[in-house]
Amino acid sequence: MTRLTPRWLLVFMALPSIATAIPVLAELNEKGATHASSPINSIGLVFLLLTAYWSRNEPTGGWLRIFIYQIYIGCVATVFTIHNLWDNFFPSTWGDDSRYPLFLVGHIPTILMVFIMAAVVSLLLYSRHWKFVRLLRVLFFVQLIFVGINVTISAANFGTADAILASLQGIFLLVWIPYFYASRRVKETFGYESVISNPPPLMQ
Repeated sequence: MTRLTPRWLLVFMALPSIATAIPVLAELNEKGATHASSPINSIGLVFLLLTAYWSRNEPTGGWLRIFIYQIYIGCVATVFTIHNLWDNFFPSTWGDDSRYPLFLVGHIPTILMVFIMAAVVSLLLYSRHWKFVRLLRVLFFVQLIFVGINVTISAANFGTADAILASLQGIFLLVWIPYFYASRRVKETFGYESVISNPPPLMQ
């Protein structure tokens, strides 16, 4: 398969992977962790770029490879975030603070969606079936709504810094939604042509 995207866009698409780690690193820094994360982030970015370049001729290579890694990196980052925020999920931590339900409404849906999307991506990679691309597109928009709710709640109740951190997932989604609609690689790899050639009964 020929390379489908210009190299400068490959760099652009890799940037959100660093965004997935920022909330975790921020939480760790607040807890007094060391600041050795910057070299790790740089190494991670270089790794993503090189992997995408080396895999550009593979069906799941290039931009798609970056997306796949971002999904699973996001799961790992979310696990660390849950660990660092664990006490905040219990009402005893909040006492009489009325913002506790808002915290749950803002965080739980976005956290669950990270793992749901990872599960769908895994099914997609295993089956190579177009129906999971369609499902993933729907989940992108659902998660975008949840992120918008989280950002709104955070801005109104927890401060600008929390709202900015909450918005990072939105950047990830806004980058990848158009890719999953326009990419030839996605269509060729996951059977779009076979669906068009042999539509199910409801599409005929």
